Amino acid sequence: MYFNREDKQPLEVQEMRALIDFVSELPESVYVIWAVYPDDTIKNHEIRVAILAAGKELLR
Repeated sequence: MYFNREDKQPLEVQEMRALIDFVSELPESVYVIWAVYPDDTIKNHEIRVAILAAGKELLR
């Protein structure tokens, strides 16, 4: 998740509710890593979310 650190209103958990709800619906086998990075090229009052997904089916 990227945000502009110059924004007058700080990033808060309540603003991430949609992402939290999405992640909570994933199967327990999905490993989620959260990261928050400042990006001053983003306009104030905006955030960017990057979701990377990869998988490999293991055959026995």
